[in-house]
Amino acid sequence: MRHSRLTLWLLGGFTLLVYAYKILPVFVVVALAFNPPEFGSFPIVGFTTRWFGGLLDNPAVVTAVKTSLRLAVATAAIATVLGVAAAYALVRYPFRGRAAVQLLLTMPILVPHLIVGVGLLLAFRILGLSRSFTLMLLGHVALTMPFVILTTQHRLQAIPLYLEEASRTLGANGWQTFREVTLPLAAPAIVTGFVFAFMSSFDEVTATLFWRPANFDTVPIYVLSELQNSVSQELNALAAALVGFSVGVPVLTMLLLHLWTSRRRRPARAPEATPAWQPATEGDAR
Repeated sequence: MRHSRLTLWLLGGFTLLVYAYKILPVFVVVALAFNPPEFGSFPIVGFTTRWFGGLLDNPAVVTAVKTSLRLAVATAAIATVLGVAAAYALVRYPFRGRAAVQLLLTMPILVPHLIVGVGLLLAFRILGLSRSFTLMLLGHVALTMPFVILTTQHRLQAIPLYLEEASRTLGANGWQTFREVTLPLAAPAIVTGFVFAFMSSFDEVTATLFWRPANFDTVPIYVLSELQNSVSQELNALAAALVGFSVGVPVLTMLLLHLWTSRRRRPARAPEATPAWQPATEGDAR
């Protein structure tokens, strides 16, 4: 008993050390973003938010944010549509070679993004295509679509097949069954996959370095290029804003999905019935 308790304490302490090693540097950057001196350093001598206001006056930062948002939204939308279709086909339609297709679609998660970036760039050069926004979009879709496939596929496997069969028995065609039965039940997983794809595209930097055209920066690439010169307070503020955005979007999505699913599960309140013994009113008598 003592040996098992000691093992649990050691395992818990080691886990805390790992989390501290990974999270403490993030808190350091966030804390420095609110430090008044022009060059961020410890100790913290005060509190200010003027470095965040300077981000809005920096045209390079504004352009990089717009580019990242446009790329991430387009990537998430395309990856969600293709990923949901692929997941539905893998779950509902057994065919020869399904395991190989599944492995091929989810392989970008296993392969390092450096290899994917170089491989797709070489493939486009063989086809005579140069680096462009379209190349970036296609590459990001290939990298993020496995997240949509895996989350949606797991949810579709939990939906009883007899619900779709009952819908078709009652006269609905395949599209009506998917729209009225399958899609509402799988909506939380689809939204989760969309958020995964959005955040993965927004934070992607390794493969994007091979695909971006000249003078075309996303937020992570802008931060990486600025780090080659110096670490300014505006850069710390931008990093803190990215931390808040990367944490806030998934948390807000989780809360909204929890609220939405709890409302759907809440049974509808039946209207109160009039007791049989209640006497008729004067209007009813007339």
